Amino acid sequence: MLITYGELVATQDKIAKINARAEKRGFTGRLDVQAEKVTKKKTDALGFEIEEIWYETTITGDAPSYAGWKFIATLDFDAEAGLIVRTAPGVDKVDRDGLREGWCDHCRKQRHRKGTYLVRDEAGEQRQVGSTCIKDFLGWIGRPVFLSTDEVQEEVDHLLAGGGYYEKRWTIDTILAVAWAAIQAFGFVPASSYDGTPTRSVVMAVLDPNPRSERDRKLGDKLRPYVERSAEQARIIRDWLLSDDFSGDTEYVHNMKAVAGAETAGARNVGLLASAPQAWARAMERDLIRRQEAEELVNEHVGTPGERLELTVRVKSIRPIPGGWGTTMIYTLVGDDKRVYKWFASNDALGETAGAVHRIKGTVKKHDEYQGAKSTVLTRCKVLA
Repeated sequence: MLITYGELVATQDKIAKINARAEKRGFTGRLDVQAEKVTKKKTDALGFEIEEIWYETTITGDAPSYAGWKFIATLDFDAEAGLIVRTAPGVDKVDRDGLREGWCDHCRKQRHRKGTYLVRDEAGEQRQVGSTCIKDFLGWIGRPVFLSTDEVQEEVDHLLAGGGYYEKRWTIDTILAVAWAAIQAFGFVPASSYDGTPTRSVVMAVLDPNPRSERDRKLGDKLRPYVERSAEQARIIRDWLLSDDFSGDTEYVHNMKAVAGAETAGARNVGLLASAPQAWARAMERDLIRRQEAEELVNEHVGTPGERLELTVRVKSIRPIPGGWGTTMIYTLVGDDKRVYKWFASNDALGETAGAVHRIKGTVKKHDEYQGAKSTVLTRCKVLA
């Protein structure tokens, strides 16, 4: 994350205290702060070139642990979205089975808790614990030692506001509409980037603008040309998020589906939703490429059964099928006439690499069709070149 010099000093002091406490109590693992100075230049309203010094900072190492236990995630139970899992660096996935709001596996008590945590031992055992019981596993105050970029921004916003924080919430469609417009205007900028305003910040500037901020006003002006289509795009993106087309066994997918399925979301989940239009656009681009490729083909059969054909073909795909007489190689081929051919070969006559081009001669065995896609099946093929 990108932080100021004062924030860097505070972070280094915090990590030094954690490491000192860990050494005193005999815990394993240590943390390290690594920072690289970054110079940012900008021109102000008068034309002066202003240089700002920032620090690209990462926290590395293993979190100090007691008896082999390590912190792996914070659990948030949103009133509408349900379970949101925020994993520690290096933790890609947790076991969600049995996780429930307000429960602690250690004291075996169910009660109202502001938050719960997941810890895991060296054998892979996972436990959900409260903020008090976590001390028995980690040996220090239960708050995780890492802060996400969103959490850092929330703390800074809270300090600048002088306290008195209360959560605002917006409908999911509203957030997605603003995020789509922001990406159209500026492109998608992740929270970790120092080249441009992060998309999350642009969205927040529109959702919760500072009336005295000229910056927020200008950001809003640049989004204005995209407002008309934003509501329609938001519905399209949300439908996609909740469909089977958006799938995967990752925390990103689980969290996104949970938040998108709710009616509203607060600032804590705006960053997640701000990335949704970018994920949707990439998926649509992949689908477009596949559709374009399919549309270029001629969906027609060739010849008649028994007719001998000489063709130049490109290997589109290869699928080996085991059988009682050995392995059959099913070659799907695209001819230079843009039609699709198939050859059930008893050997690897066309090799094992898709994309190769061959000149072949074969006999039409039959005409095939699957889900509307037509292909001509060849037999007794001979490779000419």
